[in-house]
Amino acid sequence: VCHHYCVNSESCTIGDDGSVECVCPTRYEGLKCEVDKCIRCHGGHCIINKDSEDIFCNCTNGKIASSCQLCDGYCYNGGTCQLDPETNV
Repeated sequence: VCHHYCVNSESCTIGDDGSVECVCPTRYEGLKCEVDKCIRCHGGHCIINKDSEDIFCNCTNGKIASSCQLCDGYCYNGGTCQLDPETNV
């Protein structure tokens, strides 16, 4: 049942009412484990903390923020932007 229902997992639990709940690997989330958490890195290197199941993005080429979105074009009139280490914004 699980490998046909869960997208990126072959593990699930079946409730007394017959409902299926997928047990997602660390990298995936969603009802059917269909969402890759690393997609948030927008091309940056995805680092997975296996203990907390959080992801962190190691950004390159002028990209910043927790999602590695481009900083270019964000600030006007010659302003520059930098990543705040406390807020990651």
